[in-house]
Amino acid sequence: MFPVFFALLLSPIQPGYLLSKPIQHKNLSVYLILGEETALAEASLLCLEEAMDKDALTVFETGNVNMLSVENKGLRPIFIQAGDIVKGGKQDRVLAQDLLVPPHSGQISIASFCVERSRWSQRGEEETTAFNSSKKRVAGKEMRKAIRGQGKSQQRVWSNVAQEQQKLTANMSTDVRSEASATSYQLSLENATLQRLAAVYGQSFEGVVEAQPQAIGFAFCVNGSFSGADVYGSRALFVKLWPRLIEAAITEAIADYDVKASLQKDDLAWKADLRDAQEPRSGKERRVGEVGDLVHYQTLEDSGAMVHQSWETKDTQPHGQQPARQQLQNLNLEQHQQLRQPPRNRRHQDHR
Repeated sequence: MFPVFFALLLSPIQPGYLLSKPIQHKNLSVYLILGEETALAEASLLCLEEAMDKDALTVFETGNVNMLSVENKGLRPIFIQAGDIVKGGKQDRVLAQDLLVPPHSGQISIASFCVERSRWSQRGEEETTAFNSSKKRVAGKEMRKAIRGQGKSQQRVWSNVAQEQQKLTANMSTDVRSEASATSYQLSLENATLQRLAAVYGQSFEGVVEAQPQAIGFAFCVNGSFSGADVYGSRALFVKLWPRLIEAAITEAIADYDVKASLQKDDLAWKADLRDAQEPRSGKERRVGEVGDLVHYQTLEDSGAMVHQSWETKDTQPHGQQPARQQLQNLNLEQHQQLRQPPRNRRHQDHR
């Protein structure tokens, strides 16, 4: 059974958008965002996961830790969202920007960060020249700031991977690090205990998007505090992405679970910041600017139609605060290999 949604009252945020009352489980509150589609053509967009599953898109290993390349081999445009993780290659990566990949694109560069510090070699039967799949997203607002905020850096991403692993391990009393690669964030997200607990959370959110045909996005709070919001130009794209979006929100809630904090009411000051956000401007993905305590991003079609917009909490770490460590961002394959000794002859095994 899913929560009765039709009886929920709605409140206005941006012009043309309504915000549902919260749908809650423990320390996670989800607010669906309702509105009209801005680009009906987006119904034809593939998301990264389905494009890779259909072999319509290849994500290539380049030997540069912070830059991969993608190629759309099909007839339909593909939407990649910042925060998507690609598994395989020489090491798992998180893609650090939104990108619309046109049909028959040829190879296009895309910014990335490593989310598997200890490996720079083949893992199992996975390819090393390309990536095998994309099934997960990064979780946690500090992790998202590390890949997209003004203080983004490779060292900061590695630090956040370790912190997320530690928090999940502590809250579940289960070591989420995999024997196949202890530093792999992707493999930690695949941990069987985490998946079982996430499924319990997920029952409270089953069917809510299907029950509301005007839902085109959502916002969520963890422990009463705003974490993030996403709105899409078409419902079809939102529906495709919803399973991985809610899974990432649930993972964040599990990692940050605090009994006392979970009893707090949601701080709704962020609703005014969404309402004051600027209208879309023509161009590709851009950091539109700060609105109150939030940062507003937009990704647009060439026509100027909105594909995706998101709101994150402000990043308080200044850009360039750790210049020496940030030099690691531009390491090529040979330099990276010299710095790390990858684990050898280990088999994948979930900690249960």
